[in-house]
Amino acid sequence: MTTPGTTPQPKTYRPFLNVLLEVAGNPPLPPSYDTWGFKIVRPDFRSYGGYRWPYPGHAVTDESTVKNGDPCPRIIDGLNTGGFCIALNLRGAAATRYGHATILLLAYRNADIAGMSEDKLRVSHALVVDVIDGRAACRNSAGANLAGADLKGAYLAGADLTGACLAGADLTGACLAGANLTDADLMYAYLMRAYLAGAYLTGACLTRAYLAGACLAGADLKGANLTGANLKGADLKGANLTGANLTDANLKGANLTGAYLTDANLTDADLADANLTDANLMRADLTYADLMDANLMRADLTDANLTFANLTFANLAGADLTGANLTRANLADANLKGANLKAANLKGAHLRQSQVTEAQMEKIVGVPSWLS
Repeated sequence: MTTPGTTPQPKTYRPFLNVLLEVAGNPPLPPSYDTWGFKIVRPDFRSYGGYRWPYPGHAVTDESTVKNGDPCPRIIDGLNTGGFCIALNLRGAAATRYGHATILLLAYRNADIAGMSEDKLRVSHALVVDVIDGRAACRNSAGANLAGADLKGAYLAGADLTGACLAGADLTGACLAGANLTDADLMYAYLMRAYLAGAYLTGACLTRAYLAGACLAGADLKGANLTGANLKGADLKGANLTGANLTDANLKGANLTGAYLTDANLTDADLADANLTDANLMRADLTYADLMDANLMRADLTDANLTFANLTFANLAGADLTGANLTRANLADANLKGANLKAANLKGAHLRQSQVTEAQMEKIVGVPSWLS
């Protein structure tokens, strides 16, 4: 609990290296070695550049390593600085371009460090201690730091990633069905076409995350922060977005059929062409939202705020807009057949050429422009 007037402390995460050590059974450091690192390699143990690492129990040594502070080998004035690059976290390992499946647990000595950065270092000598299944490690990374990880196409169905940091991670096409991502940090994460059906994302941070074409059907996103997220064409059928923040989110063409958006903030959101049939938008804030050509058939918009919303050509047939605020909303050419507009605020709303057959408009507040 934060004391009033104090600055909240930044959240700390479990280092991914600790996760690897747990998966490896927490082995002791080999004699004469100081600390641990890791290397992501291809299944044939080759790393970037084609170098093949040895099997566990064998060491690598480069006597020509130049100590100049660089964390990776480089060619300077025709001279190769040599050495071996070791990752300290997944951001430092991402440059290998080999995903996450095969991970080498390495031991090294501080005296052999030739250069380092916050994410990786270069050494003249290292010992391969173990080979770790990267998938198994990532599946049990609750509270771990996976920022910047390359997890393209990863199979993480049912994984426990509660409170994990996946900021900036690449999860393109990954399978996270039923995964627990409660309170996870996915800010700026890349989740294009990822499969998150039934995933738990309650309270997760997905600010500016890229989720175009992703499947989030039935996912639990209660209270999630999706500010500026790209959900274009995403499948959110039956998803629970109660109280979620979708300010400035791109939901163009998204499938939100039967989704729960009660008390959600959709200010400035782009919902053009979205399917919101039977969606629950009670008390949702849709101020300045773009709902052009959206399908809101039978949607519940009771007490929703649609001030200045664009609903041109929208299908609101049978929708419940009881008590909704439609001040200055544009409903030109919208289909309001059979809609319930009881006690709705239509002050300055544009309803030109809209269909209002059988619409219930008792006790409406204000005068829409087509009646003025």
